[in-house]
Amino acid sequence: MNTSDRQTAPAPIANIEDFYAALAQAIDAAGPAHESLLLSKLALLLAHALNDPDRATALVAEAGLDLPQPGHTGTGQTQDRHHDQQNL
Repeated sequence: MNTSDRQTAPAPIANIEDFYAALAQAIDAAGPAHESLLLSKLALLLAHALNDPDRATALVAEAGLDLPQPGHTGTGQTQDRHHDQQNL
């Protein structure tokens, strides 16, 4: 196997905390009634920017892994988002 056959992990985003903070703020501003719409629009915009439909589809599947079961009673959305950030 030559080096071009190996996939390398992408470099970490230097300011991922800034992105996460902006995302959390946008979700809070959207409110519970529009949170899903905001996230759907963001996912479509990011998929378009990625310009790789197969990779975008794989990331959708990856994002769905290890989610809490429906009806899970967490400690609150902000704390749940903080916990999710720790798992990035």
